[in-house]
Amino acid sequence: MKLRPWTPGPLAESAAGPPRPGFLGLAAFLAPAYLRFALKIRSVRVTGADILGRLYDESRRGESRFLVAFRHPGDADPHLAFWFLHVRLPRDLGRRRRDFGGRFLAGAEIPLWGGPLVRWALRNAGTVPVRHGVLDRETLDSLVASIAEDPRPVALAPEGQVTYHAGTVQALDEGVARLALWASDRRAGEGRPLPVRIVPLAVDYRYTPRARARLPSFLSRLERRCGLPEGPGTGIRARLDRIWERLVSLAEEHYARTYGQAPAPEGTGIRERLERILEGSLSRLEAFYGRSSPGSDPGGAAGFKARTLAARSAAMERVFHPGARWEGLCPLERGLARRTAAEAFFLDRHQQLVDLGEYLDPAYAGPEGSETPPDRLVEIAQNLWDLANRLEGGDISTRSRAFRKDVILTVGNPVDAGRREGETGRAAARRVLSDLRREFEALAAGSSRQ
Repeated sequence: MKLRPWTPGPLAESAAGPPRPGFLGLAAFLAPAYLRFALKIRSVRVTGADILGRLYDESRRGESRFLVAFRHPGDADPHLAFWFLHVRLPRDLGRRRRDFGGRFLAGAEIPLWGGPLVRWALRNAGTVPVRHGVLDRETLDSLVASIAEDPRPVALAPEGQVTYHAGTVQALDEGVARLALWASDRRAGEGRPLPVRIVPLAVDYRYTPRARARLPSFLSRLERRCGLPEGPGTGIRARLDRIWERLVSLAEEHYARTYGQAPAPEGTGIRERLERILEGSLSRLEAFYGRSSPGSDPGGAAGFKARTLAARSAAMERVFHPGARWEGLCPLERGLARRTAAEAFFLDRHQQLVDLGEYLDPAYAGPEGSETPPDRLVEIAQNLWDLANRLEGGDISTRSRAFRKDVILTVGNPVDAGRREGETGRAAARRVLSDLRREFEALAAGSSRQ
């Protein structure tokens, strides 16, 4: 796998306005081909479009404001959410495109993975670059003002990053609730109170029969890649378990040989062995950047996520520089900046491993002896291929898109994000986040019955 170190440059500024009309027209024209050939999506079914239609109407009449929170189990979700709000929704409702859409949040690091075309698209799409793990007061103020004043919503992924498992709702970031509450408080403080709501948008994938039929051959490729004998004649679940064991064993051998990290004691489960590898990776990053593990419980899903975002923030500080400072650098200083960015890039390979590995768990396939849903088997196979990529130094841009799929977008019931009398900001944020999680879980339960 070819690795290209990052190139340093000026810090991108938040987009000042909505997407450019010409870009939206181009996106609408290219969307069918992009969905079909780039994202491998055969069809998209939408449920609950009328809920969003009513909220857009209320917001334009000055009766409320809202955010759209979309699930983020895969790399296609932000593309789908953007297309849905800007193109598909107005078409389904028979309305003007300019009355819909909104501002989208995107990680400031995405252009590093996506290249020049992605950077151009993000600029023209009006996305707001957000540096995870950093309190950027200017960006926060801009977003709160947009939610409070603009009739079109801010759209964001409340999980904060890709979670790789569509079948389970992962931990949600408090930030989505905080933004809504701050916007509500701002309106109330100015004597112009309005309801502020958060609308959940579920993203579910259903792999086509032909895609499911390709799973055995895909596993054969992965087995050869891992140095395993091919396993035709054995069940899919057994082959996945064997690949799991091989990938973790190879990672343990590599980390022991390269970094002197002792593997887990014999008899330790796969998930615990993987967590030990992830802990070693994060500890090396934290030692290099001089950052300690946040909280009293640095391990586990929540701890890994916070530490991963903090490591990403430290890496971004070595790549992106304030515009005035960057322009003032002499040639030698820019050369040193390139060296520093390259160091951050190669260190980030550890972070990229944790970014995926923190979510992976063999238990996702269900209890041993139980029947795993076919879509989940495909998802697990792709995640294991991705794990092999991350061990080689890849990132989400190298994720496999070998399986064509159908998509179901489901709009859930809006969650009110107003502070109750006597309620602190933290208590209100937790309550709103709990309500939002319940809505997502209800959508996931309904999807599993379809």
